[in-house]
Parts: sequence; C-alpha cells; structure tokens
Amino acid sequence: MPSPRFDANVVTAANRLFTVDLDTRAVTEVAHNGAGGYQVSQFSPDGKWLIYARSDDRQNREIYAFEMATKREHNLTDSPFTEMRGVLTPDGRKLVFVSDRADGINHLFVASVEKLAEDPDDPLVKERLKKAQAEKKDAKDPAAPVFRVDADGIRKRAVQLTRGTEPAGSFFLSADGKLIYFTSADDKGRGLFSITIDGKDRKRVSDGVFASLTPTRDRKKVFYAQDGEVYHMDLAGEKKKTRVEFALSVTVDRRAEWAQMFDECWRVMKYRFYDERMHGVDWAAMKARYEPLLAYVGENQDLYDIANEMIGELNASHVGVSGPPSRQVPAQYTTRYLGFE
Repeated sequence: MPSPRFDANVVTAANRLFTVDLDTRAVTEVAHNGAGGYQVSQFSPDGKWLIYARSDDRQNREIYAFEMATKREHNLTDSPFTEMRGVLTPDGRKLVFVSDRADGINHLFVASVEKLAEDPDDPLVKERLKKAQAEKKDAKDPAAPVFRVDADGIRKRAVQLTRGTEPAGSFFLSADGKLIYFTSADDKGRGLFSITIDGKDRKRVSDGVFASLTPTRDRKKVFYAQDGEVYHMDLAGEKKKTRVEFALSVTVDRRAEWAQMFDECWRVMKYRFYDERMHGVDWAAMKARYEPLLAYVGENQDLYDIANEMIGELNASHVGVSGPPSRQVPAQYTTRYLGFE
C-alpha cells in the first residue's frame, strides 16, 4: 500500500504492521495485533494516517484510523457488528464501509469522521460547499485535504446506503467521491451498481459477475475477471466491455521453486504456529536438518513429503502441506462404500 506521495509503503506480516521508507528502504514495525493482524485499505489524503480493519481479542472487527506520528488509533465504527473495507472519500471527511449491522446482511454505510457542525442537507450549506469545491478544483496545485478524526459518538453518525436481502460486495468511489460503485444482485441477477454518497439514485450499471474489481486511478475504467478472462469496461457512455488480450511465456526453475516452497513452509509455521516456543523444538535446527534433502526432490510430492516430515517434528495435529502434483496422474478406479449412501 503506497503513500499518496509514493515515498513510503505499508506491508503486513505475522500480525504486524510495517512501514517501508522507499528512499532508504528502512523497515519499521509500527503496530502489532495478536488477535489477527490488519487489513489496510489506504492512507489518508494527507498521508499522515492509515485506514485499516482489525479484530480485537473478542474477534469483534472494526475499522480504525491510525495516526503515524503518535502511533495512536481511533475506532471509526465502534459497534458490536462486523465492519470491513473502510474507504475515505477524496476529501477525507467521510468513511464508506461494509457492515452486517443491518439484519446480518453486508450493506454499505457512510459516516462522517468529524462531528457535523452544520446540516449538510441545508440548501445554503450545500451551495457554499459547492462553491468551495469549485474554487479548489480551479486551483493550480491544491493542497491535500487535512484529515481529522472526532470518534466520539461516531457510531450514531453512520448512515445505511444500500438495503435489501442481497448483500453489497466489492466497491470503490468515483474520482469526486460523490458516487459509489459496488457489486450486488437484484431481480435481474448479478451486476455492477452505483449509488450516490447520500444513498440515493441506485442504478444498475452493467450485468454480470465482476470479480477482482479494480478501477483505474482516474476512475474512468474498471478492470475485472469474468469466466476466466480479464476485461475492462468504460464507466461512462455505453459501458463498453473489452476483453484484455495477453499472452505470457514463463520459464520455471523447478529447483529454485522447490527451495522457495520449502522455505515458505518453514516460515509460515515459524510465524503462524499457535505456540511461539514451537513446542520446545529448535525450529532453525529443523530447517538445517531437512533442507539438504531438497537435492533429492524430483517432483512436488517429494517436496511435500520432506516438508511434512519437518512439520511432524512439532508433534501437533491438523498441520501439514499439500498441493498440486508436478504431472497429471491418470484417473483411477475408486472403491465404492458398502451399505447405505
């Protein structure tokens, strides 16, 4: 997740949050959540905050704003329900997110991250804000909006945008933040829909399943997967869909691939096994013992066997490695079960 100025990046690993300085390549751990790590959505427009979802010790999932300078986080949803995929509007004043607080169905909600000092539906307020937005748009080099949080009472500021028995799926905001595009379904089936930031004028944009929904930076097109193919679609005009033609030639170094797979098996157990003491086993020594056997690997199954022998040293149940074979194995007869089925 790059910062707005592309001078830093944020990565997660082992239930921890790290920043990477892209100039010096220095890596700094900034937070740790033993209850399940983080799902980072974005930086704030001014690059000083992170927006992420995480679970607490009771596995209650909330969306937080994390201030980089002070390492303090503020709960932006504050409810006993499950909230996820929080995204700020471009001006940094509102948070759009998915929650199941409406009868257990995932729907879109929006909440002001600051306390409202005036009625946004007042015609005079609307006109003033519209004028200010126009002036800002005409500015040659507008400054990034300053992100401010007032989380006190924020739960009461959340407004439900979508309704019905069909849940809202993936979503993204238009470039001006006034429109939300989201996947869902209605009487006509699956599709891509749009709705205004104030929950009005819901429309079906296009039919179909929009997997891996990814908009372009200017929000003029959207890329997605459908029926095993990649497409892009214009969001204006006729909503033309175009299949993306591409071909790849890949050379695989099997020895290097098996070495990487072995290292990943060892590393995943080191950082995700429930017992940090690894049941008293010297885990580095286990890697040194089994790694030389990679020289004798001839196919994927050999690698799986070696990794499972190593993992077996932990003497723990329900752990192991499996995966696809290196070569296709002809279908064989299987024995049916006797008795009732």
